[in-house]
Amino acid sequence: MKNSKKLEKEGLDIINDIQNKIEKNNQNKKSKKIISITSTTILVIIAFVFWGAVDKIGDAVGETVAGVVGTDLDNAKSNYYLTDEFLELKVVQGKGSSYSLYSECQVTKVKDGDTIDVDCPFNKNETIRYAYLDTPEVWKKVNGKWEEDNQCFGKEASNINKELVEGKKVLIFDQSLTKDPYGRRISKVIVKDGKDKNLMVNEFLVGEGYATVYYSRDPLFKMLNLGKEENMENMERVAKKYNKGLWDKCN
Repeated sequence: MKNSKKLEKEGLDIINDIQNKIEKNNQNKKSKKIISITSTTILVIIAFVFWGAVDKIGDAVGETVAGVVGTDLDNAKSNYYLTDEFLELKVVQGKGSSYSLYSECQVTKVKDGDTIDVDCPFNKNETIRYAYLDTPEVWKKVNGKWEEDNQCFGKEASNINKELVEGKKVLIFDQSLTKDPYGRRISKVIVKDGKDKNLMVNEFLVGEGYATVYYSRDPLFKMLNLGKEENMENMERVAKKYNKGLWDKCN
């Protein structure tokens, strides 16, 4: 019980920190006036509008989180749900949120813990790589052929990803203006599990110890996603401290 209360407090501290950053960022925006704009500046401004300065979805966690400790999958998932109201106002209508652009796609295949194939309205058979995280590998290519790799907790990460999204409709939020070197869209993913159960898949995988934080080397990506890697790092810190998932099994 003590660990449960400590973990809940740490989770709420992270949420409060995210909210404070968002509020400070919004105040800074209001206080600044644009004097001159070049074509490059326009591109940067558009990018920030679409992909946001500090993670707005992190703000939603503060409205919906019930705690950070889960005794089973359903209970653990409840910590990462967005309400239908938030999704409608902030995402569908795009009021006050940088997440107004998204694709609603059908998951056709789960490749591993952090990669899925989807069919989207205007693009069929696309591959999505989850943003900000990395899961242990289950496959590797040797002499042009795929062989099992079976890194520690790789199968568990792959299996939980299947349970979360396989065969389901998901909302895809691209976090980069371009695809990665393998032609994959780098995205955040939300899956609808029912009324007021809109699961933030990326946050779940890191927060429950199925994935570690991935730090992009792309300076444009880092600029467009300012603060988001740090937010995921905070979630990883809690998972690591309380030996969740791979932090327990792989050390």
